[in-house]
Amino acid sequence: MELRITLESFGTEHKREILKALEDIDNIIELIKKSESAAAAKVKLSEKYGFTSNQAHAIVEMKLGKLAGLEKIEISSGRA
Repeated sequence: MELRITLESFGTEHKREILKALEDIDNIIELIKKSESAAAAKVKLSEKYGFTSNQAHAIVEMKLGKLAGLEKIEISSGRA
């Protein structure tokens, strides 16, 4: 539910960008884990993937359980 609310605030193009990042989720998780803080992780996500501050924030705040395949399918199909 929290992920859907966050993604609904973005337009279609921004959702596609976040979905693209989810395809590279292992590297994104590693980037976040290696960052000294959440703020540093957001900056690194913006630099590496070109996310806006709001998009990087949404990714950093995402709960791991929301990354399950079902959630990704719901986002892709526009039901989120």
